[in-house]
Amino acid sequence: MGLCKCPKRRVTNQFCFEHRVCVCENCMVTNHPICVVQSYLQWLQDSDYNSICELCSNDLNVEDSIRLTCYLN
Repeated sequence: MGLCKCPKRRVTNQFCFEHRVCVCENCMVTNHPICVVQSYLQWLQDSDYNSICELCSNDLNVEDSIRLTCYLN
């Protein structure tokens, strides 16, 4: 768990692999819309991330992608 750096300063376990910062649901959508975000524990285990979408198997770095804003914990 970590503290998000945005003005809301929320405790979160989500981590931006590209910027290497903790992110809350708010800044994940507004400040990290195309970044790879996974749990902080996942980053501790392996800081490399797979840029292949687990649903469609397309490379996320090739085209623009959209983050769904319906985020559930």
